[in-house]
Amino acid sequence: MEQKDQVENKEYQFIREKVVSRRKSRIKKMVWSFGFTVFLAAVFGIVARAVFLCADKPLKHLLGFEGELSPTPTPHETPTKGVTPSGSTGEPERTNTPKPPTPGGILTPEATSTPGGTPTGAENLETPTGVDPSGEGESVPTGVSPSGEGENVPTGASPSGEGENVPTGASPSGTGENVPTGASPSGTGENVPTGIDPSGTGSGTITPTPEISFAEQYGELFSGLQKIAHEVQHSLVTITVSVNGIDWLDNPYETESQTTGVVIGQTAEELLLLVNLDRVQSASRISLTVDREDYEAQLLNYDRDYNIAVVRTNKEELPESFLSGVKVAVFGESATLAVGTPILALGNPNGYVGSMDFGVVTSRQSVYYITDNSVDLFNTSTIDSEDGDGVIVNFSGEIVGIITRTMKAGFDESICTAVGITKLKRVIERLAAGQKQVYFGVRGDDVPREALNEKGLSSGIYVMEVETDSPAFKAGIKTGDIITKVDNNFVYTFSGFNSILNLREPGMAMKVTLWRTVRMKAEEIEVTVKLGERNKAD
Repeated sequence: MEQKDQVENKEYQFIREKVVSRRKSRIKKMVWSFGFTVFLAAVFGIVARAVFLCADKPLKHLLGFEGELSPTPTPHETPTKGVTPSGSTGEPERTNTPKPPTPGGILTPEATSTPGGTPTGAENLETPTGVDPSGEGESVPTGVSPSGEGENVPTGASPSGEGENVPTGASPSGTGENVPTGASPSGTGENVPTGIDPSGTGSGTITPTPEISFAEQYGELFSGLQKIAHEVQHSLVTITVSVNGIDWLDNPYETESQTTGVVIGQTAEELLLLVNLDRVQSASRISLTVDREDYEAQLLNYDRDYNIAVVRTNKEELPESFLSGVKVAVFGESATLAVGTPILALGNPNGYVGSMDFGVVTSRQSVYYITDNSVDLFNTSTIDSEDGDGVIVNFSGEIVGIITRTMKAGFDESICTAVGITKLKRVIERLAAGQKQVYFGVRGDDVPREALNEKGLSSGIYVMEVETDSPAFKAGIKTGDIITKVDNNFVYTFSGFNSILNLREPGMAMKVTLWRTVRMKAEEIEVTVKLGERNKAD
């Protein structure tokens, strides 16, 4: 049995472990860990101290501790110079006994002298901060008047001590009223804001301008626009147009519409008004409306191509209150308008008589060609209405354009378009004066410089259309001709051509030089045109 157990134990001998004591190794490891921990703690302490020393001043500056005043030392009595100590002369020891303050709390300095002739005034005292400079033993807070004659005041008060208690920065003389920091240094002025005359006398003060809010500025802008519009309204009137017709049942009817008229002149008997021709050309009756009362007016003259007409009315029938406020309109220059120029639209720009709109000039690239001339158009950002018309006014109160509905094409059809007044002024003058209008009878276009160079020409305007039975038609001018000269005057633009025409009178003969291409061959031709008279009212 015993042998059997030995055999079995022998089989498991390979898994037996031998236990060896490791106590010494464990102690050594603990000692090493503790030492390393102490070393690290020392290193961290040194680093922390260095960081604290480096960050001390920046932290104080950041937290606002730097520059704080040290607390005021406790006041104590100070012996007066010249007083002998006890025992040196046999006299009893002298102490400074505080005197009661004079009425008002003012401290009176000692004005007498010691037997030795040494004055005891405040100027000869050596006292610590906060001690009464008079040497009489009373303690005063830091910042008290050095003369000792003033009331106790906070730091920064008047050095003379004669003024009332005032905040820091008040008048150094102390004689003025309480004023904010930056007030008159003399202190004699009233309470005033920073920036007042440093003399404090109250003269020559600079009153700061109060800030204007955006809403106030916006309101002032509209107020200024209303003032301009009010002045121009004295030159604008309401024209009522009546049109008679017959409906499909043969019943007569009458319709009325209103438009804006511009006062362009007046005589002793008549008032002359400018209107758009398309508004009045079919009228059976034209009236000037004043305070809802209609006064008869007549068509004096018109020009279909420019779409303008002159209406006259008798002044004798008009109210005196109306005539006293009427002013003849002032025309400006549309040729100088630039994109972005602010303008007003007056009259009935949105279809309602007496309406107003404002905006800017948005473009001025359009040119509209009419018979014997061209007009300059410009666009604005104001309301565009099918029933609207009126005038465009600059911020000087001058009319610079007439809103049009008939001279619109392309992009102009969807935006507000006005005819520049520069070229219209001469036409308006002639219509108002009843002068005859010269008639040539062509529509054309300016010829680009490159096209002229290709043909070897230095000037010329292109004829796009010749009106039937016009003077030009009768003289033999044809579509496609280039007019290069008029009475030996070179022609460069249609505007220049019209200026030459306006120097002539109807019935005059004018020599015209043409450049014409026939069967691929160009030739120069001269024709004589007998000028006619443009349409006028019957």
